[in-house]
Amino acid sequence: MANDGMDGELRVLSLLTPREDLTAAQFTGYWREVHAPLVTELPHLLAYRQYEVVGELARPARTNTGPPVLGVAELVFDSLQGRVDAYASAAGARLTADGANFVSGGRSLHVVRHTILDRAR
Repeated sequence: MANDGMDGELRVLSLLTPREDLTAAQFTGYWREVHAPLVTELPHLLAYRQYEVVGELARPARTNTGPPVLGVAELVFDSLQGRVDAYASAAGARLTADGANFVSGGRSLHVVRHTILDRAR
């Protein structure tokens, strides 16, 4: 099992819950057309990916509770300090303020990727 991150690289996964007054299409459209360009202005950002939730698996051992997650954002920074600096910048302030326009909640997680199998490469 290999750690696929470069030395010092930091990945952030954000689970996004839309504002209650937005439809899924409105949420996705705003996220893609308005918010995404703000994300790309962040200093120290190496990659940005959006994952639109198109369905949710029901599993017998788990219950799906809480507000719906309609998007997952992946941001890859050059380092933890780079992420801190990015959000302390003017671009980070604009990005943070914009979140209230389409997101009501969610969680952001610092993660390290470990690829077990990748047949796509």
